[in-house]
Amino acid sequence: MSLIQKTIQKCENKSLSITDLQMLLAESIMDGNNQEKEIKKIISKYEDDTLSEADIQKLLPKKKLTRNRDDKIPDESWIISNENLEKYEKLAKESVQKQAKAFLNLIYKDRGYIEHFKNKKIKRGCNSINWKENGNYLCESLHKATNIYDAIGKKKWCNVHGRNPVADTWINEPDPETKCVVITKKGSQCKRSRCKESDRCTQHFKLL
Repeated sequence: MSLIQKTIQKCENKSLSITDLQMLLAESIMDGNNQEKEIKKIISKYEDDTLSEADIQKLLPKKKLTRNRDDKIPDESWIISNENLEKYEKLAKESVQKQAKAFLNLIYKDRGYIEHFKNKKIKRGCNSINWKENGNYLCESLHKATNIYDAIGKKKWCNVHGRNPVADTWINEPDPETKCVVITKKGSQCKRSRCKESDRCTQHFKLL
């Protein structure tokens, strides 16, 4: 068990001591991470007997944000049930045009969604701004809805532009004579075509 895990366990058992915090500070300094100043503040509050639950929470590792919809575990607190999200995705994909918009329209008509926003016509907004508070999603169901919406939109874009929907893949590489001459950090030649003004692709030409 790591030192941070032991500290967290002691936090939960309310048996944290000043020595534990000092040990954690020492490890933080040795590792060169960004917790040093925060731990010093917490030690000061601990010595003054003003340590709060909010201070303890700062010692806990932050939840990792993920774009993988399968990492989200459905529960009763979800505004939109997982079953409905998957149903709306299927119905939207059966739509002839504007599948992403069709998916959002189904979300807006969901009973749980309407009840949560108290019958106000709250739409997703740019970058899901209306589904977030202080940068975090109000509910994991809204986060998953965004994942689905983005996936539908990306698939349509790839179909229109003749690209494979899988990230970082190329269907047709340009002729070796017309490829960008830049060697990437991976040690391979850039796969893009040269632009008219240079022997580099547009992206690498702009870096000159």
